Amino acid sequence: MWPVQTEYILKLRDYRQANYYSLVQRYRLAFLITVPAIFLGFGFLLTQTLGILSFPLAIYVGAACLIWLLLVAAKVEKGIRLYMRSPDCLLGRTFRVIFRPAEVKIVVEEKKIFVTHRYDRLAAVFELSGLYMIYVDGQQTYLVSKEGLSEDEKSLLRGCFAQVLGDRFVSRFYKK
Repeated sequence: MWPVQTEYILKLRDYRQANYYSLVQRYRLAFLITVPAIFLGFGFLLTQTLGILSFPLAIYVGAACLIWLLLVAAKVEKGIRLYMRSPDCLLGRTFRVIFRPAEVKIVVEEKKIFVTHRYDRLAAVFELSGLYMIYVDGQQTYLVSKEGLSEDEKSLLRGCFAQVLGDRFVSRFYKK
């Protein structure tokens, strides 16, 4: 089955999905606290409105958490808009990706990008529902769409990533 090849155009929805996934991973603990606090705040607002129970502090905490969540989302959207205006923007570009047993080759001819990375030297690979996020390091990430891949090819890649990267491969589709 090797090599596994795919060609795709990087879409805004894929870039947005990757950004929000990274956001949630970065602030995982904050989200675990914030989301229940928002629901509790709304719950106490409802009980106060119905005259059952009054606990204004919980309402204020829930409102503050909601505002924080909206500000963080706005920051992500601003970053996406800035990236879209950047001369380095790869959205709408055609990617050709060739996976081999020990390495991945990524080609974006329009931007003169021709890179090859060994799996054992990657920082991490995250598998989302529609794409792979291949982290070369903390500053460089490639988004590889799974649209053109068969189920057998996806399974082959999962096994390879899991074997080579170990805990640096994260997927909810792969069972250890």
